[in-house]
Amino acid sequence: MTVTPPELSCAPAQEVLWWVQHRSARKDVYNLTWRLTVAGLETEPLTHAWRLVTARHEALRTSFARRGDSLVRQVHPASVARSLVDVNEASWPDPLPAEPEALLDELATLLHAEPFDLARAPLARLTLLNVAGRQELLVTVHHAVLDGWALHLVLSDLDEAHRAVRSALAAGTDPDGLTPERVFAEPPVPYADFAERAGRPVSPDSLAYWRAALSGARAAALLPDGPPRPGRDGAVVRHRLTAAASAAVPTVAHRVGSTHFAVLLGAVRAVLAAGGATGRTGIGVVVANRMSAADQSVVGYCAHNVVLADAVAPGDTLDAVAGRARDALWESLPHQHVGFDRVVDELPAADAEALGAMPPVLITHHGRIGGGLALGGAPARLLPSPSSTARCQLVIGVSEEDADTVVEIEYDAATLSEATVRAFLADVEETLTRSAEAPDTAVHAIGVRTRATAGAGVGARPSADAEPAARPAAATAEQAGQPAAELLEFWRATLGVPASADDDFFQLGGHSLQVLSLIDTVEGHTGRRLDVTEWLDRPTPRRMAELLGLRAAAPANPTA
Repeated sequence: MTVTPPELSCAPAQEVLWWVQHRSARKDVYNLTWRLTVAGLETEPLTHAWRLVTARHEALRTSFARRGDSLVRQVHPASVARSLVDVNEASWPDPLPAEPEALLDELATLLHAEPFDLARAPLARLTLLNVAGRQELLVTVHHAVLDGWALHLVLSDLDEAHRAVRSALAAGTDPDGLTPERVFAEPPVPYADFAERAGRPVSPDSLAYWRAALSGARAAALLPDGPPRPGRDGAVVRHRLTAAASAAVPTVAHRVGSTHFAVLLGAVRAVLAAGGATGRTGIGVVVANRMSAADQSVVGYCAHNVVLADAVAPGDTLDAVAGRARDALWESLPHQHVGFDRVVDELPAADAEALGAMPPVLITHHGRIGGGLALGGAPARLLPSPSSTARCQLVIGVSEEDADTVVEIEYDAATLSEATVRAFLADVEETLTRSAEAPDTAVHAIGVRTRATAGAGVGARPSADAEPAARPAAATAEQAGQPAAELLEFWRATLGVPASADDDFFQLGGHSLQVLSLIDTVEGHTGRRLDVTEWLDRPTPRRMAELLGLRAAAPANPTA
């Protein structure tokens, strides 16, 4: 008998990830893979343990369905976990076609890139790799069901379940008789409560706070270091800060009275400002959005992005910039439950355009998340991400490992080289080290190799069909890149109001699922498919026309 899963409301951030996935050219853009070194694991006990964890947590049994203009979560019953879940295994016998490290890297990249069908649970998978006596476990989930905090909780539960399964097998007991209630001391915290709170209307106080905090701010980004690189998407650099730079973080934090993260956020902002991102600039910050003890135990997708703005003056020291980062983090805390994806629709048009729909530079503090894990009685060490997609220009993840600070940067390889990213990291290290040694040093006096900018459209990939730099005299600035009339008609039919070339979709009252309706309409009439991630930075008819090649015909040159 087929059981119809109950349908529950989604958190707003889940809806955003769903529709971005639905129309992105790369379907793995929001895959999250933790690549762990393990030892001595066997597939059968691991499978039993994974089924127990899946039965315990509704997020691992969740799929999504569209219902008109709404998106719902379908939570499949715990009783079907056995039929939903398996563990994949891949072993490579000798002789190897490459060095073990290279082969494991390639396998991890390929397995990470396998897309999920968001309409089918589970949106998580385990793969056990065995290559030349080395063993790795790949845990891949879709971000719409788990964030990094939740994934750490899941893997802690997996270790506990694995120990219970091994004990049952050692005692000659069938592990199929184990249940989550018998294995885990505490029941799980339901995600539904969080999703319901997250979906409530935004309070006027929070909207007023973010409008004021972001007034006049422009998105900061690195300058592309050359022409677009065809065929490149994303890449990852994992870097352990020098001992001097790692030691500088707590030194500055102690002086300023801030967290380590505020110092690192200040250092990133200082380097961007010294590199040319002048004035009041916005940087994206991933916040955990777990405001209570219960939230901190929720297994689900709770995190989202906010944007924090500041202006670095010529004489500012790192202490001054970090101190303002400290204040911004604390002052925004009561309003961090409102993600930037909800705020940007409510900003004045000029501010929304200057910041874009997605911050080009995004920084997140993992802290000890991903550290201290174990599985099968041995440590499970987290390796660099195998991601090959870029969600924005730079996603800067900061972790602590013992006394060291580790920075992992996912970057847009189509516009930035690895050398440029490593130069940026070196500038951050130099800023930290010099500022720790000489607190009165102005950040602009340190000297950086980074080149940065700020403003509308920065950090976005140029369209393959971009306008040439120079146009014939007969094509005026007003006519350049004008959308075709049929495209503007598609907008009017979707939104119910007329649209001009530079109108923002969301400022006209559009919402995320109407984006899908518009894109479906355009594709149905023209056969041209839009990559929504390329369009989100400037969600206007003009940008859509550029990406799809649906411009109005330019007037003929006048004859002499």
